[in-house]
Amino acid sequence: SIVDFIGFVDDSDFHLNGDIYDYHFWLQDTLNGDVEMDVSLASDLLRLEDLFSYKGENFVPEDYRHEEVDGLELHVNSMMSYRDGDLKSIDVNLDQLDAKMHVHPLRFENFYGRIHYEDEHLLIEDFHGEMGRTAFDVTMDYFLGEDSVIRKRDNYLDLKANYIDYDELSNFNLPQSEEELSSDAHEEHVEAFNIYTLPFTNMEVNVDVEHFIYHRLDLQKVEAKLRTTPNHYLFVDTLHMGIAGGEMSMSGYFNGSDPDHIYLNPKFVTKDVNLDQLLFTFENFGQDYILSENLKGRLSSTLTGKILVYPDMVPNLDDSEVHMDVEVLDGRLINYEPMHMMADYMGNKDLNNVRFDTLQNHIDIADGWMTIPNMVIESTLGHIEISGNQHMNSEMEYFIRVPMKTVSDAAKSKLFKKDSGTKEEEDEIVEVDPNEKIRYINVKITGDADDYKIGLGKAKKKKKS
Repeated sequence: SIVDFIGFVDDSDFHLNGDIYDYHFWLQDTLNGDVEMDVSLASDLLRLEDLFSYKGENFVPEDYRHEEVDGLELHVNSMMSYRDGDLKSIDVNLDQLDAKMHVHPLRFENFYGRIHYEDEHLLIEDFHGEMGRTAFDVTMDYFLGEDSVIRKRDNYLDLKANYIDYDELSNFNLPQSEEELSSDAHEEHVEAFNIYTLPFTNMEVNVDVEHFIYHRLDLQKVEAKLRTTPNHYLFVDTLHMGIAGGEMSMSGYFNGSDPDHIYLNPKFVTKDVNLDQLLFTFENFGQDYILSENLKGRLSSTLTGKILVYPDMVPNLDDSEVHMDVEVLDGRLINYEPMHMMADYMGNKDLNNVRFDTLQNHIDIADGWMTIPNMVIESTLGHIEISGNQHMNSEMEYFIRVPMKTVSDAAKSKLFKKDSGTKEEEDEIVEVDPNEKIRYINVKITGDADDYKIGLGKAKKKKKS
């Protein structure tokens, strides 16, 4: 019997009680047989860096590296089997784990399950845990040996959960200001914990999660079948989820063979997604840029390419190749800077809230440049055709083609060096009569958001191959 065994490891304390049967087992010259243990551990404070640092290296993931746990209550019973001095198996039944963390203000509650080790196989069965709003169940079979000949079963992991709050688990908070968005954003992405620096093995992963909260986005009914390989590939065989009132599916793979250059080769398909609810974070214009602040509507799209991602899975579009087929219905552009650039040319039109019926196009991103082929928009500004290129550093060259009657008289005066008055326009979606002969004006915008020029100009026609 172990009664009130108390001590310290650096600043961490422990209080141990338990029973071991049979004690005389440990006095054999060669261990042979079974031994049972029933142990309770309590601690007022456990610092993870005290327990999991070795030779100056901290083996705890960075987000939890300086975490402290207080109010720990742990109870397990186990059996160990030895044959001729060798440990053959361990069976552990966990029926209590309660604790509170400091950096991540979460309490471990209702942890229980069975852990079994035998012949270099680790089996976790019906392991349940709750941390804050997150509640999960895990079953896993994992071969720890090096000789695949003695492996009895394929490695697999099944994760089921009603609710996983990634933001709460990672202590994530949305940036409050533009300064927060731009300051050290690149460094934070690069220095995030990189799972691809860990050893990979052949393993199948099945995921079934009712709600997954990621950066305030509620991903619903997440179902996925994944595979990993020793050369650091993560294959997404199937992934389907409800997102922002619509649906999203994905297949493809992550190539992490070089952990400093992780590439995603995906096929993303979204259907009828509400952009009002969608927050996609891009590494754009030198800072994190939230697309749905400016674009509203319902999105259906297909995306393919070769996308460089940071360790925290945020895309680095400067060094990526992306191809998108996009359709936005019942859309609006809210306070969109390129629209404000045209303020002097659109009369009394409301440029803060531009409504359009349908936006449909194919968009390519390569070498940091976004290329937009000619796109027709029937909007509250009238009939507009837009094409051009824009770099992630905000350098741009846009060509806008609008019917002459849409442009204000004041704009015509500027463009053609004539004096004229202005006229008001009603902010209704305007469509061009296909049977009517229309005179168009071609406008070119070059520069960046802070220093740009507007004048007459046409896009060069591509040579026929």
